[in-house]
Amino acid sequence: ELENIIIKTKSGIELVSGGAASSELLNLKNNQRYNVLNSIENYLSKKEKVKLIVDVAAGAEDNSVIFANACGRIVVVIVGEPTSFIDAYSLIKTINLKSSFKNFCLVINQVENKKIADNIFLKFQEITSKFLDVKLTYLGCLNNSKLIRQSILSRKPIIDNQNIKETEYFEKICKNLKNLKSNKNKSIKFFED
Repeated sequence: ELENIIIKTKSGIELVSGGAASSELLNLKNNQRYNVLNSIENYLSKKEKVKLIVDVAAGAEDNSVIFANACGRIVVVIVGEPTSFIDAYSLIKTINLKSSFKNFCLVINQVENKKIADNIFLKFQEITSKFLDVKLTYLGCLNNSKLIRQSILSRKPIIDNQNIKETEYFEKICKNLKNLKSNKNKSIKFFED
């Protein structure tokens, strides 16, 4: 049951991790996937003022695509490397073909500055618009940061550290995301916005 695998954190965030799971959870069959989706939907229906963030692996594997299709907004995080572009393009193309989603958001990660991030977004947008009828919205960037790396290693959220530049990046991304309309999908979805 979903309630049995939820990890409650100090910050109030409830986490269901697939990363530490057995290969069974990572290689779900269709009926198992939909059971997980339904469990999440039922759990969320009992909550008030909740936001769900689904973090899927890079690329266009079945699990990633199906879980992404259940979400109203899709944020793709890329870095300025060809392999990242290929994985992101593949995921966007597959989701677009399977769900007809047209709106995708991009965050550029691990950059030296905003100008470099802007150029990466424009390059990726140019490649994507040649072959796909989708709209990419640039939400912002995350600079290379020792504090972010330390946060990952210490397993403590960077957002807990107030009044530092890094929290501003996340706040800007969240604000931009909040103002976007949700994709509409007639198949299973977690909840209406």
